[in-house]
Amino acid sequence: MFSKKLFLSLLLIALIISMGCANAVDSSNWKTVKINDVDFKIPPKYQGGDINNDHTNYHYKDLNTFGILCIDDYIASSYGCWHNLKGKNLTIGSHDVAYFYQYNNFAKHDVSHAYFSSGDSIYCISWGSGEMTDEIEEIIINTPDSS
Repeated sequence: MFSKKLFLSLLLIALIISMGCANAVDSSNWKTVKINDVDFKIPPKYQGGDINNDHTNYHYKDLNTFGILCIDDYIASSYGCWHNLKGKNLTIGSHDVAYFYQYNNFAKHDVSHAYFSSGDSIYCISWGSGEMTDEIEEIIINTPDSS
């Protein structure tokens, strides 16, 4: 009886560990983009976007599809516009993240926003989805801590 319980317990632990590994994101083939002195690893589906001349934002197609912005100069208008929406405060890696999403009438789909600090700046990642994804979490995890 004891060995059967032990076996089932070990099997359950192995299943839980394998589920975690199956959900892991492999970022080894991601390209790096430097935005305001912070390196961001970009997954293949968002590669090939544009960086502005000041290197303060990157976008793929448009900001409703995928974008990373350094919002140091306009944090009040960028982050402040979400004050009426319900959001979530998350911890992703070592970063505190304010996460919000809303249906975007212009884009005609949900757009998510994750605000966090890295290096000496505040960043916003936006993407066309109504949920936090493993890829976005991996992007955030791979950025340096705040100074």
